Amino acid sequence: MDAVDGLDIRVRDGEILGVTGSDGSGETLLFDLIAGFLNPSAGKTLFRGSEITGLRPHLIARRVHQADLSRGIASAAPARVC
Repeated sequence: MDAVDGLDIRVRDGEILGVTGSDGSGETLLFDLIAGFLNPSAGKTLFRGSEITGLRPHLIARRVHQADLSRGIASAAPARVC
């Protein structure tokens, strides 16, 4: 996962971050690592100070949704795939 080797991103509360790059530069890889679709070979992912590395995507989505609700932000209900 050389595309994200040594990457350190911190997103503050209320901040919106965009990731751009040329084809093959690692944008989708970064998303897949943050969202839990892939596990990093090293390092960790934190959400609000709690480690979420290795959690399944639906559990990460649940934590984000619960955090939004605790802050009074109306977010969309999780989608269900049948």
